[in-house]
Amino acid sequence: MIINKYNQRAKKTNSLLCVGLDSDFEKLPEKFKSLKNPQFEFNKWIIEETHEYASAFKANIAFYEARGDKGIQELKKTMEFLQKNYPDIFTICDCKRSSHS
Repeated sequence: MIINKYNQRAKKTNSLLCVGLDSDFEKLPEKFKSLKNPQFEFNKWIIEETHEYASAFKANIAFYEARGDKGIQELKKTMEFLQKNYPDIFTICDCKRSSHS
């Protein structure tokens, strides 16, 4: 089961920490904005700084969709980076949408 992956990671790290990768392009530090893949490079930095404590990483798709195809490609790069380098860490893609009555 999928939840087993999360539980195993939480036990290994003794932590329930879920790190948000909600990389709003407008709020990225300037040093990342000038790079070819700013959201991905920022995410990679966050991941490298926190992976040893994280049980999960959660990306909010809205921040990537806001940049169109470029943003979606950077989200894809982020997920591939996580799968390749930290396959034991649970990943979540937050795709919630609001509804109005």
